[in-house]
Amino acid sequence: MSATSRIVATGLAAAVAGAVLSAAPAGAAVQVRTAGQLSKALRTAKAGTTIRIAKGVYTGTFRLKAKGTKARPITIAGAKGAVLRGEKAKKGKVLSVDGSAWVKITGITVTNAQKGIMLNGSRRVLIDHVTVHGIGMEAVHFRHNSTDNVIRYSRIYDTGVHKAKFGEGVYIGSAVSNGRNDRSDRNSVHHNTFGPNVRAEAIDVKEYSSQGKIYKNLFDGRGLSGANFADSWIDVKGNGYLIQANKGRYTLADGMQVHSVVKGWGCGNVFKGNSLDVRGARGDGGRKAYGIFVANPPAGCKTTVTADNKVVGGAGLTNIAVG
Repeated sequence: MSATSRIVATGLAAAVAGAVLSAAPAGAAVQVRTAGQLSKALRTAKAGTTIRIAKGVYTGTFRLKAKGTKARPITIAGAKGAVLRGEKAKKGKVLSVDGSAWVKITGITVTNAQKGIMLNGSRRVLIDHVTVHGIGMEAVHFRHNSTDNVIRYSRIYDTGVHKAKFGEGVYIGSAVSNGRNDRSDRNSVHHNTFGPNVRAEAIDVKEYSSQGKIYKNLFDGRGLSGANFADSWIDVKGNGYLIQANKGRYTLADGMQVHSVVKGWGCGNVFKGNSLDVRGARGDGGRKAYGIFVANPPAGCKTTVTADNKVVGGAGLTNIAVG
């Protein structure tokens, strides 16, 4: 096994291990059936609390600001048909997780607000088997130095219904234009289904974010808007990401893109074993489409695209040397 392969294998193993929260011993279980009960349960949650959300529609803005532990995480578990719903798609958030740690969110559907699930300064949050749709801007956002979080086995579609250019599926970090050095690091996005009608990138990795894992996701790019350069499934501006074994079809310019918008960022990313169907993609700026396009890479800012990536259509796998 080559050194690169050992690094990739180790990274994936660590990501999977970090994604699984330890089984909690029996703790406080709270059954909720109304929006008021849910808000109260979130407000009073502590390590070991399990909040069970019954089938039904819960309208409002919900917030968790509490910490679990590895041994006693906080669990928010929705029954089949449990829907958290905002008041309108052009304002507000459905669920905010602020300054929290060791939290598991599972089984819920989130819809009808400007933003779906927001992690602010939180760590070790596992979002598992969740559906997010009908969102005015981005569906899920890891920001303000949120680290070591995971979203897996979830479905995201119909985003950007209010502002298409901000309609990302999963948004990691913050743009430099927001004036933040947002070190939202080591977050993982895997085994999710994106689309159709994710109107900006399915996954947008911002500058200052590093060492994340994006693997085994399925992208359906029908409905990509092209607004604000939203013309690929993945756009990576951070460092040291592993993008592996994803599958995509239907896109506008390219399948996946790398940009360096801040000096020293957009570097050290590895693309391995992805399957990219870019038939019908137009490319950008007069060029043809690529499976993986690296835009104006600065000297010393390396992107690795391995030969086991596969592409159908366009001008080929990538515009840089395969290695």
